[in-house]
Amino acid sequence: MVIIAMATILFTMAIPSFTSMVRNTRLATQANEFVSDLNLARSEAIKRGERVRVCKSADGTTCTGDGAWTQGWIVEVEGSGELLRARGILREGLALTGNQKVANSVIYRPDGSTANNGSITLCAKDRGVDVIIAMGGRVRTENTSCP
Repeated sequence: MVIIAMATILFTMAIPSFTSMVRNTRLATQANEFVSDLNLARSEAIKRGERVRVCKSADGTTCTGDGAWTQGWIVEVEGSGELLRARGILREGLALTGNQKVANSVIYRPDGSTANNGSITLCAKDRGVDVIIAMGGRVRTENTSCP
């Protein structure tokens, strides 16, 4: 009986830690996917000598000005509309929003710089990651708190 009681106590203490670890891992994974897509857009813009953008997309094929980044996004060559990558809706419990400059898209020029710098915040409950895009095109992340 004592062993069962001790196991129950240990199990009860471990579940919240495990849940928090899973949430943090999902947050980091999603942030890494978004940063990877921004880096893809930058490298393709340089390689092709054309503007490439990452934009919100509800259908996975075209850019939209409606809704939030949470609905998904695409990486496309601007002008030709060639689709390089598409990401679907985020997992439940995650939110992705950009500040005014990057509310709808991030555009990379042929020299690798951005036409619009800013930050996009990925939130999961009270924890978050800011994805910060510099004018030179470099991307970095910072941990942040979310409301």
